[in-house]
Amino acid sequence: MSHTTAPTTLRTAICLACILAAVSAVAAPAQDLRLNAPIERTLSGQEEDSYTIRLEKKQRLKAVAEQKGVDVVVQILSPKGEVLATIDGPTGDQGPETIEWIAAEAGVYRIVVKPLEANTKPGKYEIRLLEVRKATRAELENVRTNQDVKEAEKEWFAARFRGDEAALRVLAATDYARVFPSGPPVTLDQVIHQIQELRKRDPGVLRSLEPDLIDVRPYGDTALVSGHTVGTNVRNGREFHVPSQFVHLWRRQDGKWRLSAEEVFPAAPIPQTHPVVSLSDERMRGCVGRFQHPGGTVLVVENAGDHLVVRPETSSTDLKWELYPENEAEFFTKDDVASVTFVRDVQGKVIHALFIAGGQAARLTPLP
Repeated sequence: MSHTTAPTTLRTAICLACILAAVSAVAAPAQDLRLNAPIERTLSGQEEDSYTIRLEKKQRLKAVAEQKGVDVVVQILSPKGEVLATIDGPTGDQGPETIEWIAAEAGVYRIVVKPLEANTKPGKYEIRLLEVRKATRAELENVRTNQDVKEAEKEWFAARFRGDEAALRVLAATDYARVFPSGPPVTLDQVIHQIQELRKRDPGVLRSLEPDLIDVRPYGDTALVSGHTVGTNVRNGREFHVPSQFVHLWRRQDGKWRLSAEEVFPAAPIPQTHPVVSLSDERMRGCVGRFQHPGGTVLVVENAGDHLVVRPETSSTDLKWELYPENEAEFFTKDDVASVTFVRDVQGKVIHALFIAGGQAARLTPLP
């Protein structure tokens, strides 16, 4: 053995031991989920908890993760370790995250619970297994419908983005109509013409079109779908995002799901009048600071006396929002295009903020 082998081996062993220690500190050993046996845990930072349950093919499980001070994300993993579903409802750090799944194969499934944010402070949650039973025929049919319609939605938006006339005609029903909050319905021929004209004028104006938060409600051979899209556009060399909401009506015709009607409308809130209140200087100063936007931008919140000013820390434009207090937590622009809601801990310190501008919501994290 050479003189360099032992030290190298020792360093390797030490590094491996450190890695294993770090992993064990973050991910606790998996625990079996049992009926009528709730488990309460505390989570923070990058920790995660794992639970296992054996399911037979076509068995249905229902569980709930009750959040008691920590906002969690729940994942369901297959016996092969593939992520089957990610669950994160708009409940914040209080309330239930409902977990439902029907097994496509027999085996041991894993449920992983972890904080939504990596810098989350310690908080408790409780997970309970509510039922495990054989899925009904209707439930199995709904699962297939849900999967088929979601796949059809992806194909529809992909064809819209490409301007693929042939694919759109295959996916659309013969009585297809697109409706708007105002104005007459639009036929499929008109929709295709609009897409083609837009691409002729500026082929690069639409960079992406992605559906999100799709909710499918099956009713036999009909399915009602609601969701969001975010279109990434480019104008004058600048990229910006246009959020929209949609409602789709799908019908099963000749064994295939076809889009019969759709309504699309802006995701931005309808402007409304908010009362403006006066807050103490101390309360206003408590909102001031630098906040990390999930898109990478740092936003600065400044005290302007009777209102707050929110602006990007670095920007080549004069972009800013002047927000007036409706109460101690909620601030709005007078034209209602933007708002910010501050969430505080028991000591009154801001722990995060919900910022909405142009119909897009983002959770802001305070920076030192």
